[in-house]
Amino acid sequence: MKVLTLWQPYATALVLGIKKVETRSWATNYRGELYIHAAAKSYKEIIKIIGSEKAKQLTEYLSRQSNYKSIKELPYGAIIGKVEIIDCKQQFLIMDKWPEINSLEINWGDYSDYQRFAWRIANPVVFDNPISIKGMQGLWNWEGDTDGEF
Repeated sequence: MKVLTLWQPYATALVLGIKKVETRSWATNYRGELYIHAAAKSYKEIIKIIGSEKAKQLTEYLSRQSNYKSIKELPYGAIIGKVEIIDCKQQFLIMDKWPEINSLEINWGDYSDYQRFAWRIANPVVFDNPISIKGMQGLWNWEGDTDGEF
């Protein structure tokens, strides 16, 4: 199974269906089911990287859409759900064409360079029981068993 590791709160936003486009500096030809792994990076490290104001804004929105009230409560170091990649295009090709690209979506992604790539996501699923596992960079393969895990 293909897996992508993301920082929180982006991983949770993707499997909840709040975030509908994943932005990357690289394209993928892969289409299909993609397991989402929440990186083990601590919330304190993430806040340092994305900034406290951005972290607060994203977490407040996430708390209105889910049972999570703080970035501290989110799962870390685990596969937390799955989505489906249905398309991948350079951002400059889709900015006015994909209805998902709105002000909310732009706030959840990195649209700073139109040369970046937008991965169109569908069919989000949250696992009731996250699967603890070490993540990796890029798309990676996991051969684990998900029977009864979600």
